[in-house]
Amino acid sequence: MGANRTMRIILFTGVVILIFLTIFIFNMNNKGIYVKDYYAVVNFAENNFYESVIVNNGPIKEIKDSSYGEYGYGFREVCTADGRNFVFGTMRGNVASLCRIEVTGTKYRFGRYKIGVGTSKSIIEKIYRNARYFEYEPEGYLSVVDGTFEINYYFDKDDNVYKITVGKQDFMHY
Repeated sequence: MGANRTMRIILFTGVVILIFLTIFIFNMNNKGIYVKDYYAVVNFAENNFYESVIVNNGPIKEIKDSSYGEYGYGFREVCTADGRNFVFGTMRGNVASLCRIEVTGTKYRFGRYKIGVGTSKSIIEKIYRNARYFEYEPEGYLSVVDGTFEINYYFDKDDNVYKITVGKQDFMHY
């Protein structure tokens, strides 16, 4: 009887330690509050290169080029039919890198709370209240940093999200 009880205690202790280690390792690797890779939710390309995005993200509704300044910097927006705009930086007409993805379609949702276009401002504020960076910008949108991404939420007159921009922190706004 005593050996059986000791064996059960050892087995129970081992299981508890294994569960604790699994939770610890998961939380250590999950640097984002909400989603580990926001781009993966809305970018079906195997990478963020222009050609790959064009080929792998469905029908293209429109491609818009804009430039500014005397050095030939600008943007190329690739707008898909389902409410995603892939914004690439350009230099002298050549596409350089993906800057951000703008989401205006209701099809795309992020994380366990399914944040997307139509989500209320109060829900966004509750979820991100402990974010490393959480600030209302002078232009009226809410900017949060989650992991390596900067996410901006734009709200309509009813305080619901009408647009989300997702980008690496360094390339968000020009």
